[in-house]
Amino acid sequence: MPPRSSAGSKDPAPQTAAAPSSALKDGLLAEIRSGKGFFYNTVIAQAQSIDVSGDSVTFAFLPTHRALREQLEQNRAWIEAAAARVAGRKIAVATVQVESGAPAVVAKPADAEPSPPNGKRDLKAEAMSSAAVQAVLDVFPGVIKDVEELP
Repeated sequence: MPPRSSAGSKDPAPQTAAAPSSALKDGLLAEIRSGKGFFYNTVIAQAQSIDVSGDSVTFAFLPTHRALREQLEQNRAWIEAAAARVAGRKIAVATVQVESGAPAVVAKPADAEPSPPNGKRDLKAEAMSSAAVQAVLDVFPGVIKDVEELP
């Protein structure tokens, strides 16, 4: 039987030392998901990137997600507290707006799939392949029956 440490003392949690950035990121995302699931699915999941560097976490949003960035700013104190719980030290949370070099919806090459016989795009398939649509369906379970393009 291994020797016991003195009564009342505990081994330090592995996260109190400098946690690797991937562990901090994964832990923080799990903490946000469990504490504020709706916020996670509607705001955090839409971030273009989440970068952990030293004692800071930066959420990057596209210009079209300005409102989501503002919602994250409003919840910054809660996220910083969650990050501190996960890391065991103070973690700063920042948001940035990034420019996208690629369009939001990536067009498929012409030779990737044959075009439908009637010449129309499969809008339902395009919608179902969208990350934003999938995030909404995670929050609000439902079935998409029909999709039509607005003029």
